[in-house]
This record gives sequence, C-alpha cells and structure tokens, in this order.
Amino acid sequence: MDGNIERLTNEIVRLIKTILNPTSSSEDRKIAHELYENFKETSPFCAKCGFALIARCNPPAVRHCAFQLIEYHIKLRWYNIDEDERVWIKNSIMHVIYSGMGPVNEEEPHVKDAVSKIVVEIIKREWPQQWTSLMDELHSLCGLGDTQKELVLLIFSRLADDIVQFQNLPEKRRKEIYTSLCSCLRDLFEFFLRTLFDNSEKYLTNKKLNVMDTETLISGRLIRVTLDTLCAFVDWVQIIYIVNTGRLIEVICNLLSCPDLRMDAIKCLLYILDRKYIRRAQPR
Repeated sequence: MDGNIERLTNEIVRLIKTILNPTSSSEDRKIAHELYENFKETSPFCAKCGFALIARCNPPAVRHCAFQLIEYHIKLRWYNIDEDERVWIKNSIMHVIYSGMGPVNEEEPHVKDAVSKIVVEIIKREWPQQWTSLMDELHSLCGLGDTQKELVLLIFSRLADDIVQFQNLPEKRRKEIYTSLCSCLRDLFEFFLRTLFDNSEKYLTNKKLNVMDTETLISGRLIRVTLDTLCAFVDWVQIIYIVNTGRLIEVICNLLSCPDLRMDAIKCLLYILDRKYIRRAQPR
C-alpha cells in the first residue's frame, strides 16, 4: 500500500473509532466527525482509501464508511477524475465482487447493498458508451458462484428502480440506459427465471425432506432476491417476458407453501397482476 494512503487510512480508522466509542467526549466525537466529513468532501483519495479499507478483516463500521467514501467519490468527482482512475475504480469494484465478498449467508447485508449501489452509480455514468463490456463482465461473474449471482441480481434490481421508478438522473441519460436495458431483457429474464426455477426446485425438495442445511438457506436467499429483482421489472417489461416460459407464475405460486418466502412470492404476484395492461382490460 502506498505510504500516503496507509497514513490516511490509519487516520480514518482512528476517526471512526473515536466517533463510535461510547467513552469519547462530545467534543472529541464532534472534532472526529468534522475531520471525517472534511476528508470526504475535499480529499481526492477517497476511493483509494475506501478500497483499502473494505477487506472483510476490518470491523463492519470501518467497511461501511469505506464504501461510503467510494460512493461519495463517484457521485461528487466522477466527471473530474481522469480516465485511468475511472478504469481503476471500475476494475476494483468488480474485483471486490469477484473475490472480496463473503458467502451469501455470511456477508453483511449492508455490504452487499453498498457494493451494488457503487456499481449502479458507475453504470449511470458510463454504460453503455464507456462500459461496453458490462453485461459480459456481469455474466462471467454469475458463473463464479452464488455470492456473485446474488450481487448481480441486486445490481439489476437497483438499476431498474433508479431508471424506471425513481428516474433520478438526467432524462437524456435515463433514456440511453433504459434503451440499453431493454435491449438486454431477453438475456436478463433468462437469467432471472433460471435462477428462480433452479433454486426453487432445490428449496422445495429440501423442505419436503425437512432439510435446512446451508445449501437450502442459500437457495432461499437467492429466491428472495430474485423475486425482489423481478418486482423491479415485471410491471413495465413486455408481457412476453413474463408468460414466455409458462412457468413463472406457477413457480411463484408453489412458493406460497413456504412461510418464510410467502410474502416475497405474494409481493411479486401482486406486481404482475397490477400491470397496466390488466387494469385496462378490466370491465368498467
């Protein structure tokens, strides 16, 4: 690690510990908070320090702040940093997904959320023009295992929400990303449905046998995340993506028999049934 970055990260850790230490005086805590916020607002090394501190060996609070620094750097400075740093940040966050995350049932939820949020913030600034390999990279990550598959689902869920529901970026960029997302829907739904079908089969089979091992818990988690991701898509995509296999609604209905997945299944069914085309078809 670069000596300057090491010095800065040590100082950041010290500030975080001071802020969270219940024995710190109000004055010390206030000063530490001001110094941390000043670093976040002014330092060009936020991303470098953030990536240096996100390792799983660090305490949750330190990792949380590390991801905050990276996200803030992207939001505040992306268009002012040079191309080399942009590429480095993209490669670094993809490497985190590749090898820096814990198993599905062990990694902290706030870490998964933070990683997916960072990727989406980059997508909103780079894709498709400056990040032409994005879909290929995400596809490759899914082949590595359940940890990566879950994160890719979270990325698409957040991206769809930001682009379609919240529309929280300039209209021109929103339309560009929306158009690109629509062009990938066939492949995306193949991925969503395959993940849902495969894990539902495992989960339901194991439940019948009263087997609740790690594999079953991971399948349950992937089912839940996939259903949530589908909720971000099913009320605006063409109906063909929902009915094409003829099995989606059947599989979701089968999950209604599982108390721990029932509410997720009901939510997804409601999103499907509440589509605009259904409301228009209702007799007046």
